[in-house]
Amino acid sequence: MNELIFSEIKLGFQTNHKFYGTPSIILTVCGCKYECVKNGEPCKAANIGNNKYTIKDAKEFVLKNNHIKHIVIDGGEPLLYKKQIEQLLTEIYSIDKFVIVYTKGGLPILNPLNPKFKVYLYIIDLQDK
Repeated sequence: MNELIFSEIKLGFQTNHKFYGTPSIILTVCGCKYECVKNGEPCKAANIGNNKYTIKDAKEFVLKNNHIKHIVIDGGEPLLYKKQIEQLLTEIYSIDKFVIVYTKGGLPILNPLNPKFKVYLYIIDLQDK
């Protein structure tokens, strides 16, 4: 797979599940092999648009906002970039983050390089195809 690029790196709030409203760092991955349609419109999350952020940018943002303990990784399809996501999360694991990954559910979940690292929740986003 190509280089991991994020279209968005920002502070926000969780919008689903029991952590609704929790302050979070949101990392939106570009790229997806699925052609999902939601409410009759093609998914736009997979497009890069005008913004391009690297793993280095994401790591710096997370470290700068160390007080935020939740990280949401969505996209596109984050699990297309398993090795790069594992590498990023392994590097920031030491600062005790709670990680949630949104996925389409068509790829194997992460197999961490660091045995201490854990993704706490996978949310499978099943959309019409």
